[in-house]
Amino acid sequence: MSSQPAPRTMIIACGESLAFGIARCWHTAFVALTLVWAILASPAARADDAAEARDRGRAAIDAFVDNFRRTGDTASKLAELNAAAPALMAAANSFVARGDRANAAQTLIHLGDIHRMQARWEPALSVYRIAEAFAREIADTTLLAKALKAQAQVEDSQRDYGKAREHAAEAVRLSRALPDKKLFGDALLVLAENSDQARGLCRGRRQYQPGRDHCRRKRGRRAALLRAP
Repeated sequence: MSSQPAPRTMIIACGESLAFGIARCWHTAFVALTLVWAILASPAARADDAAEARDRGRAAIDAFVDNFRRTGDTASKLAELNAAAPALMAAANSFVARGDRANAAQTLIHLGDIHRMQARWEPALSVYRIAEAFAREIADTTLLAKALKAQAQVEDSQRDYGKAREHAAEAVRLSRALPDKKLFGDALLVLAENSDQARGLCRGRRQYQPGRDHCRRKRGRRAALLRAP
C-alpha cells in the first residue's frame, strides 16, 4: 500500500473528500470512482502537451457551439468533440501529477462540458465535482464559480431544481466581484433558468440587467450547451 505512487494517493484523497456530496446516491458514487480511475489509468502527458490538449479541447467545444449557432447542426462537429475527451483526461492526469490543481480543474471543466453537451449527466457531474474540489483546495474563485455554474446546468437538465438554484446562486455570489463579467452574466443566466425567484431576469427586472442582456445575446450558445444533441 505504501508503495503506491504519490499522485495516485493524492487523487484518491481528493475523491474521498467528495464523499459527503455523493454519498446520497451509490450510482453517482460509482460513476465518480470510475472516472477517477479512468483519469489515473490515462497516460500522463508532458507539460506542453497537456496545455495543448486543454486548449484543443476548449477549441473543439467552441467550434461545436459556433457551428450550432450558425447552422443548428449538432452532428458534424461531434466527432471532433468526442476525440478531444481522452486527451483532456490524459492532460488532467498530467496536471494533477505535477500538483497543478488550477490547470487540472480547468481541464476537467472542459471534459465535463463535452459530457454535458451530449446529455451524459452523471459523468459530467462527477468531473465537475472533482474540479470544484480542486478549486476549493487552491481557493480559486473563478474556477470554483465555473464548476458550480456548470453543475447547476446539469442539475437543471436532471430536474434537480433545488440543487441547481443552490449552485447557480453560489456561482453568482462568487463571480459578482470578479473582473470576468461574462462569467458573472452567464451565472446569472443559469440562475434565471433554474430559480422561480429569479425568473424575472428575462422579464425585465431592472436589478438583474446583466441577466436580461445575456438572455437576449446568449440563446444560441445556451441552446447548444444545455440541449442534448
